[in-house]
Amino acid sequence: MLRDRVTGQEREVDVVITTEAAGHPVIVSVEASSTRRPATVEWVDRMTGKHAHLPTDKLVLVSEAGFAASAYESAEAKGALAIAPEDLASEDPAFSVVNRLPSIWPKTVSLVPERRESSCIVRGRI
Repeated sequence: MLRDRVTGQEREVDVVITTEAAGHPVIVSVEASSTRRPATVEWVDRMTGKHAHLPTDKLVLVSEAGFAASAYESAEAKGALAIAPEDLASEDPAFSVVNRLPSIWPKTVSLVPERRESSCIVRGRI
């Protein structure tokens, strides 16, 4: 479950992977489709729209039946990674997935001001 930034309600996500990159939390979300037909651009649009308001830094879409060509294009254009079983046919499927992730950047970064007591000498003319 991830909290929607607009409504404040928790939303169901198939898989949520949390990690840290450069000292910042990163969330990779996975949404899966298990239908007999390839995933459509409409499904990709629904999933990317859903995650636009969630703290997902990288969205991975998995479709058991593959993707329509326009769905692959839509996912890529929206920064999501579309994966079908045939994409994992190599000897090292994890390597195939990771190499298709061009980069993972935090969607939000929180800064917390700290007050530090220090002595400093300011030289100059007034």
